[in-house]
Amino acid sequence: MKNTSTYHKGRAVPLNRDNIDTDQIIPKQFLKSIKKSGFGPNLFDAWRYEDEGFPGQVISNRKINKEFILNQEKFINSDILIRTCSMVFNGLWV
Repeated sequence: MKNTSTYHKGRAVPLNRDNIDTDQIIPKQFLKSIKKSGFGPNLFDAWRYEDEGFPGQVISNRKINKEFILNQEKFINSDILIRTCSMVFNGLWV
């Protein structure tokens, strides 16, 4: 049998928040694109930035929430998200 597993090595960031739903992960205003990439800068947008985001906004001009874990120096280049609490996807708790 052929091994079809994929392995990824990277830096993990723990997200210790309760009741995370899909609207908090990527807010609806950023889902209007037909592309399936480029969502990273708007991941957890309301938590990550102190101002309100909108499509086409220049990310470097936004005010960063320094308290949010993804903006902390040791987690800036993280590419693995570890959830420590429940999350909601399409109405289902996982």
